[in-house]
Parts: sequence; C-alpha cells; structure tokens
Amino acid sequence: MRPLKLTLRGINSYRKEQTIDFETLTSAGLFGIFGPTGSGKSSILDAITLALYARLPRSTKNFININEETAAVSFLFSITTTETHTYRVERTFRYHKGNVSATVRNTGATLADITDEQPRILADRPTEVTQECIRLLGLNSDDFMRTVVLPQGQFSEFLKLKNAERRSMLQRIFHLEQYGLELTQKISSAKQKQELLLSNLDGQVQMFEGISRETLQELQARHKALLEDMEKTAAKKAEATQAFQEADAVRSLLIEYEPVRKKYEEDLKQMPIMEKKENRLALGKRAAQVRPFALQAEKSAEEAIRAQQALAQIQKELASLLTSCSQLQKEKEAASETYTARLPELLQKEQDFRHAAEQSQFMRNWMNRQKETEAQLQGMQETLSELKQKDEEFRRTETSLLSSIAEKEQKAAGIRPSREELHGLEQGHLLEETYREKHSLYEEAKQGSQEQRQLLESEQASLAALTGQLTALHDSAQRCLIWHKSRLAALTGQLAAFTEEKASVQKETEELQNKHMALVLRSRLKDGDICPVCGNVHHGQENVHPAEGTPDGSPENTSGTGKASENLLRNASGDAGTSENDSGNSLNMNAAGASSDSAVLSRIRQLQAKTEELTRQEKELEASRRETEEQIASVARDLETICHLLPELSEKDDGSPTAMAEPHGAASMAAGITPAAADTGGISGQTVGGEASLRAGSSAPIPAADSIRRELQPLSSQFLACRERFVQRREQYEQLQQQNREQYERLQQSGQEILALREQWHTKNFTETLAAKRAAEKEYDRLQEELRMLRQQLEDIRKNRDARTEKNQTITGQVSAAQNDVEHFRALIEEAAQKLPAGHTFQTDFTALLEEAKAQRELLEQNKTMLEQQYQQASQALQAKKEEASAAENQRNLCLKNQKEAEEMLKKQLSLAGFSPDTVLMDKYLPEETLAAMEKELSEFRENFAKTKERLAYLEEKKQNQSISEEEWRKRKEAMEQTSLLLEQQQKEEAVLSSEVSDCEQKLKQKNKLLGQQKEALHRRGLIRQLEQLFKGNAFIEYVAESRLRYIASEASVILSSISNGSYELEINENAEFVIRDNKNGGSLRPCDTLSGGETFITSLSLALALSSVIQLNGTAPLELFFLDEGFGNLDDELLDVVMTSLERLQSTRRSIGIITHVEAIQARVPVKLIITPSDDSQNGSSIRMEYS
Repeated sequence: MRPLKLTLRGINSYRKEQTIDFETLTSAGLFGIFGPTGSGKSSILDAITLALYARLPRSTKNFININEETAAVSFLFSITTTETHTYRVERTFRYHKGNVSATVRNTGATLADITDEQPRILADRPTEVTQECIRLLGLNSDDFMRTVVLPQGQFSEFLKLKNAERRSMLQRIFHLEQYGLELTQKISSAKQKQELLLSNLDGQVQMFEGISRETLQELQARHKALLEDMEKTAAKKAEATQAFQEADAVRSLLIEYEPVRKKYEEDLKQMPIMEKKENRLALGKRAAQVRPFALQAEKSAEEAIRAQQALAQIQKELASLLTSCSQLQKEKEAASETYTARLPELLQKEQDFRHAAEQSQFMRNWMNRQKETEAQLQGMQETLSELKQKDEEFRRTETSLLSSIAEKEQKAAGIRPSREELHGLEQGHLLEETYREKHSLYEEAKQGSQEQRQLLESEQASLAALTGQLTALHDSAQRCLIWHKSRLAALTGQLAAFTEEKASVQKETEELQNKHMALVLRSRLKDGDICPVCGNVHHGQENVHPAEGTPDGSPENTSGTGKASENLLRNASGDAGTSENDSGNSLNMNAAGASSDSAVLSRIRQLQAKTEELTRQEKELEASRRETEEQIASVARDLETICHLLPELSEKDDGSPTAMAEPHGAASMAAGITPAAADTGGISGQTVGGEASLRAGSSAPIPAADSIRRELQPLSSQFLACRERFVQRREQYEQLQQQNREQYERLQQSGQEILALREQWHTKNFTETLAAKRAAEKEYDRLQEELRMLRQQLEDIRKNRDARTEKNQTITGQVSAAQNDVEHFRALIEEAAQKLPAGHTFQTDFTALLEEAKAQRELLEQNKTMLEQQYQQASQALQAKKEEASAAENQRNLCLKNQKEAEEMLKKQLSLAGFSPDTVLMDKYLPEETLAAMEKELSEFRENFAKTKERLAYLEEKKQNQSISEEEWRKRKEAMEQTSLLLEQQQKEEAVLSSEVSDCEQKLKQKNKLLGQQKEALHRRGLIRQLEQLFKGNAFIEYVAESRLRYIASEASVILSSISNGSYELEINENAEFVIRDNKNGGSLRPCDTLSGGETFITSLSLALALSSVIQLNGTAPLELFFLDEGFGNLDDELLDVVMTSLERLQSTRRSIGIITHVEAIQARVPVKLIITPSDDSQNGSSIRMEYS
C-alpha cells in the first residue's frame, strides 16, 4: 500500500482543512515530520488509521477539535499486486446528538476504486468500508499500526528479553494463543463431540439389531416361492377363463336368438299398414309439387288489391297539396311588400344608435381615467406627507443607534477571556469528560463483572447438578454391569451343568440302546443260524447278558445313533405279533427276555424326552447368555462415555472396592446354581431361585441398560454444552476482572492529571469554569455581532437619506402632471355630451336600442325568407306526389296482369299432377315435416326388417345343435372367480413380502453404513486422543514461537548486515537467545547486553524491520512505508549520525521511511520535511507545510 494524498479537518489540533501530498513527500525515500511537542505530528498517523479503520491506536474516543463539532478525513492510496489500483476512502465524524461531551460517531463513509475514469463505489457504510479496507490490506488496525509505526524502544527491550518473557511477547504480537489454549479447547471440544457421536451411533446400530444377511435371504426365499405359486395359479386362471369364455359365448348366442325371432314375426304383421302409409305418402308428394303455384296465385291476387288501395290514397293526398300550395303563394307576396316598405327606416335607426353608443363609451372611459388620476393624485399627496414624517423618524433613530453603539463597545471591552486560559480550561474539561466516561465505563464493567460472576455461579451450579446426575448414573451403570456380569457367570455355570448332565443322559441312552439291540438280535436268532455278531451257531443264554455287549463286558459303540434306535424299536414292536410262527425254542427265549425289553424301551423313552428338554433349556440359557453379553457391552460403552465426561470417575473406578468385589459375587452366584437334581423341574427352579436371590441381595434396584442409554444421551449433551458454557463464562469473567484492574489504574492516573491541572488553573471544576468562560466568550461574540448590525443599520440610514430626497422631488412633479390630466378629461366629456341624440344622455343604453332595431329588421327578413321556403317546399311536395300517383297506377296495372298469369299456371299444374281444376288442394296436402317423418318411418322399417331377417338367418346357421345348461355355465364362472381371487390374494401377499424384502435391504444398507461410520468414528476418536496427548502443556506453542523467532532472526540478520556493511549478523543460540556475530573480531559471538548504544539501536532497528515484514505476510497488499516514532533526543551526535546513516541505507523505491521527531539536528539530514506549526491565538488550529533541504 502506497499513500498518495491525505486530507484532514477537525481532527485533534487540526481545525482547518490540511492536505499532505505523500507522492511528493515520499519521492526521496526518506522524509521527516517535525514540530514541537503537541503540535500534531502523531495525528497524521491517527488520521490515516481513522480513514482506514475508523478507530485510533490509543482507543481515544474524543479526537474532534475542541472548537469543532464535526471532523472529516480523506485518504488516497494505491495497491500494487499484479496490477496497480488506486482507492479513495472518505469518512466524516461528529459528536452524538451534537453534545461535545458525548462519544464521537462515524456518520458517513465511502470507499471507491478510482483507477478508471469512472469511479466504482466498493462500500458506502462505515462498517462495510472498514471490512473492505481489511480485505484490501489483509491487516486489521492493530496489525497495521504494528507494521507502519516502529516503536524502537520496545524492540531494544525485546532484544534483551529472556525465553519466557520473549515467548509471551511473540505470543501477543503473532496471536499464538490459537496454538495454545484455543487449540487445546478445540481438541477437547472435538473429543466430546466424537464421544457423543459414537454414543449416538451405538444407539442407532442397536435399532437394527434384528436385521442381518440371513434374515434377508430368508425373506428372499419366501418371496421366490410365492412367485412360483403365483405362476401356477396364473396358469390355472387362464385355463378357467378360457373354459368360461367358451361357455359364455354359447349361452349368449342362445339368449340372443329368441328376441330376434319374435321381432321378425312382428314385422311381418306390420307390412299391410306400411303399404297404406306408402300410398298416402305418394299422394302428399304430388300435392306438395302443385302447392307452390297455388300459393303464387293467392299472393298475386293480394298484391293487386293492395295496389288499388294505394292508388286511391295517393290521389286523395294530391288534392290536399294543391290547396295548400295556392294559400302559401298569397302569404309570400304580402310579406315581400311589407319588408320593402320598412327596411330604410330601420337601417337609419341602427346607424344613429351605433354612433351614440360609441360616444357614450368614450365618455365613460374619460370619466374612469379622471377618477383614477384623482385617486393617484390623492395617494401621491399622502406619500409626500409620509416621507416628511419618516425623515423625522430616521433622524431620531440615527441618534439612538449612535448612543447604543457607544454603550455596547464599552460593555464588550472587559469580558473577553484570554486564548491561553481558554485553551487550558478546554484541555482540563476534556480530561474531566474522559475521566467521567472512563469512570462510567468502569462502573458498567464492574456491574457486568458481577453479572458475569452470577452467570458463572449459575453455570457452575448447573454443571454440579449435571455432574451429580452423571455420577448417580455412573453408579447405576456399575451396579447394572456387576449384576449382568454375575448373571453371566451364573448362566455360564448353568450351561456347564446342563452340558455335563446332557452328556451323562446321552451316555446312559447309548448303553440302553446297545442293550436293546442285543435283545432284539437274540429274539430273531434261530437254532443253526450264524450269529451276525460272533459267528457262532449255538446261542446259549450264557453268551449274551443284558448288561454286556461284548465278551469282555465293555460297551459296544457299533449302533449308538438315535435313528438306528428308533428303527430297532419299530422292528421290535412289529415282530412281537408274528412270533407264533417261530420254532418252540425261539418262543421260550422271547418269553424269557420280554420283561427286560419293556423296561429298557420305557427307560430309553424317558431319557430321550429328558434329552430334548435339556436341549431346549440349553438353547434358552444360550440366548439369555448372549443377551446378557450384549447388555454388558452396552453398559460398558455407557460407562466409558461417562468416564470420558468425568475423568475423575475413571480414577475412582480403578481403586474402588466395587470392582474388587465383583469376582466374589460372580463366584457366589455360580455356586448357588448347581444342577444337582436329575429332573428338568429341579433345574428350572434353581435358575429362578438364583436370580431371585441375586436381586434380593442388592439394596438398590438394578436399572435396565436401555434406560441407562436413554438417560445418558440427553444428559451427556446437556453436560457438554453446560461445561463449554462454564469454560466460556469463566474466561469472560477473568478477562473482565483483568480489564477492570487496568481501567482502575488508568482512572487513578487520569485523576492525578486532573488534580494537577486544577491547581495550575486555580479551579475546582473545569466544566463549570469552562462553561462560564465560554458563556462570556459567546456574550462577547454576541455583543460584537450586535455592534456590527447597529453600525450596518446606521450606514444604511445614512445611505438612504439622498434617495428619500430624490423620491420627494419626483413625487412633487407627478402631482402637477396629474392635476393637468384631470382638467383635460373634463373638457373632452363636455364635448362628447353635445353629440348625443336629442332626448338622450350618456347613461342611456344605446346598445339595447341598437339591438332592438336590429331585431325588428331581422324579424321582417326571417318572415319573408320562411314564407318563400315553405312555398318552395310545398311546390316540391306537389310535384313528388304527382309522380307517386303515376307510379301507383302503373303498379296496379302490373299486379292485375300478374294475377291473371298465376291463375292460368295453377290450372295447368293441377292437370299435370292428375288433379281436376276444381280440386281442393289442402285436403291432399301434407306438411313437409309429416312427409319427412312418414318417409323416415317407412325407411327405418324396411331397413330394420332386412337386418332382423339377416340376423335371424345368421343366428340359425351359427346355433345349429349347440347348447349349455345354466348350471354348467355357473360352475365354470365360479371356477374362474376362485382362481382370480386366489391370484389376487397371492399378489397382495407378494406386494407385502416384496416391501418387506426392500425394507430389509434398505435397513441392512443403513446398518452397514452405520457400522462403517462407527468404525470411522472410532478411528477418529483414536486420532483425537493422540492429538490430545501431543498438545498438552505449552510444548507446541514454544515450538511455533521458536520457529517464528528463528525466521525473524534470519531476516533481521540480513538487514543488520546490510546496515553495518557486513560487520554484524544476528543469530539464535542453542538456548533460543539472541547473539551478535561480530565479523570485525573474527566472527566471534557476543551477547546482546555487550552492545554499545549505536550497535543496540541498529540491531533493534533491524529486528523491528524484520518483525514488520513478518507481520505483513498476514496481509494481501505490501506496505511501502513505515514511521519511526522514536525519542531521538536521547541520542548523542555520534550515535545520531549512525542512526541516520543506517536509515539512508534502508531507503529504496519500494520502501519509504518517515521520521517523527522534534530534534532539530535531524532536519538537515532529511531531504523532504513536513513542518507542523502549532495553533496560535487565532484558534485556526495546526498548519502543515512542506520543505526541501
């Protein structure tokens, strides 16, 4: 960013508008701003900051000049990136509601891009302008001031600071808090959100607990089977439909045949009637052909009669017109004679009255002008009288004004305060107002701190309540976990007992099955047969015993399956009925083992039933065990979530007696449920009793895992939100407390300054004293204004004296001329009165007499003209009526001729149609509608008859010998409807099953998606935990600070080497401290505290420039100038020369350096100077001028 022009008005000491041309000022690369203390050197930087950000670096609020109520600033600058753009920002400021003790407000702002000829407005509101400037420069106001203004004293201290203090300073400058506490809080917040996400995902996954790939495959198999059934049903429906359609076609044919036959017979009966209607129709058609000629003959006769009547009426009207025309001719001749006799007399009267009317009008005009002139004469005489009175009044006023001027000059001489006193009081008043405002802000901040503390305590109480709820829930979850683990141990013990008992029963069953098989084989063997077991042919009873399966007495395992035992039992029961066919020896052997076989079979059935019951109970226990394991996993996840929220509970759980007592409880649970009973009822009773004993042994009720999950989800969200609010409240409270302490210190400092100024100006209240002085100054200004107005009035009176004299003379001449005009008008009126007709005066209405004479003449003319027009109209009407009579007579003759011809044509047509001349045609005639209806009826009858005959023949041919009963047709219809109903029901079932398959697929996809999200969330939680371990303490912030510091040292070393001609370089040692490499002494390293004053200055200057460059990296536009606002007065001549030499080396076309100082010795070394002249007694404010060396 390169500044081009700055214009300011009403800011601090600058009352009048001042303009700084930065293009000229920065042309040499190095410039200075010089002026005495308090002249307004730093206000130039303030104006630039106000233009860009609408705030001052010192947070001063009352920066408007004490004598002004408004302020304005305009800043023109350019930014060069890939191309150069020029911008102009303008702002206006004023006191709120015009109160000089109130806060200054930014009332208007605009930012425009003026690179092109047509400016482009980028923003036109104060806030928007500030945001746009931040966007263009890439720096906020604090970064801008740290980059543009380099306070060297601070960086010389920075050069010598140790690790912790320097890291703290870097943390403030570069806002490294984001890598410390803020980053830790972000990680903690992300961890809490991830834990909550995992908890929610666990709950959502449990919603799809019954959804699996096996469930989907089962539904798809059922759907496939149903589709196959639907195909079979659809085939049956097609067969039934085809059979029904064939039967229905035969039935429809039989139903249609009978009505067609009956219709044909009825049509045959209607044939004679239709033939008579055809004859009547033919007679009506012949009469219709002759009817137009009969109608024409009647019409001709009627026209002949009407023509005769019209001729008689016209002849009567012609005779009346002849009489009227003769009378009008006589009246016309008499009116013409009268008009010729009276016309000359009437014309003479008109001429006389017209001349008299003109003379009468002249007399009235002259009389009016005479009256007007007399009125003007009277007014001018009155004006002359008034002018004389005003002259006397002006003489008295002039005397009074001279007296007032002398009195007010004497009064204003001793009330004006001195400018020095007024300026000092204004400064004290400003300090008092600032103190009051700061004190008000301090009280508001204290109140806000109290409110924040109350909010903090409220949040702390809420957090404690939620912590208590979580602790209680944690205890409940632990009890639930212990109970479920004990139950799991008990169920595991029961399963082991059931497995052992089931194995024992199965072993006993196998032994009995072997024994039973031996008995069956023995019963089937005959003497002489080879034994299938031992191969002997002699079968003594001593060779086979019920308790033995082999010669050595060990049990056999050759046939131990359940299926073989069942087959043997069925064979044994079947052979019992056929044993009478065997030999006598076999009967004796069967009789000997009958009782043993029956007992074995009975015992086998009992053991098989017991095995089935044990298997069923084993499945139930296995299901209970799986359910218990799921409950334990769910409760464990909830406990883990609670421990993440409250880490102190996790530490408590590690050494709690509850965890130590868990194995003992599980062992006692397992010991209380031992399957000692042999029957099923005993085992079930022990299971129920064991659970009851466990529940009875607990003092508190055991909550369900689902209820813990439902209670934990909202509670964890509330706890996280409350803890985050508590941390924010605590930080806000600590910040407010720190701000309050700083504000209190500033208040104490301001109070001491105010007391010192009060002692200097001998006042106890600057506001009251300043108000009195300002009132006195306003009174002085008011008196001066009144004096100015009085002197102006006196001057106006004296200037108007000659004008009034000239006006008096002019009016006197006008009075004489008006008197002469009055006498002239009287002579003209007397002369005109003598020219009027005898017996009349000027008051006579000659115009009315003239109009009366004209009316008489016009009446005679109108009467004559009217009679002539009436006679002419009557003559024309008579001629027209004669022509009309001739035409009527011709029309009558024509109509008689037409009547005769029409009668002859009618007779001829009657003869041609077969009628006698005297036939009454109306008796034979039928209307057209009737003829059309009869013809339509006959046509439809013939058409329908033909169709019926044709349809009957078709049906007789198609019917032949086909027939079907109503019962057979109904059966086929019912068969079709039943198959349709069955198919429809299957289709509904298929739709429901298809929906279930689709729903199951969708839910399975959702479950798989949730499982994937759960896996990803678990992985992310692990990463967050690793980050949490990495960012504990200040290790990372120290690493970032040291990285920034080494970069700054590298940049500063380049600048220092350039300034010192390679004599010095700046480095960082192993303890992260600044050291100087002195190349003049063989490159030896020196601590910073061994540097001289000049060496310290150039080193700190290099460090400041490097730091400024680094800060600029945050921006988007390079800043092409900076200011050194340093106390150069503390430097001796030699060190000052070193400083100026260093600055001259730093200047370039891309960087301009400005020096703000009041040291006179520096002015000679600066090529371009901006001289600030402080305000004088004229109260015009500070002024600016530019000088060159």
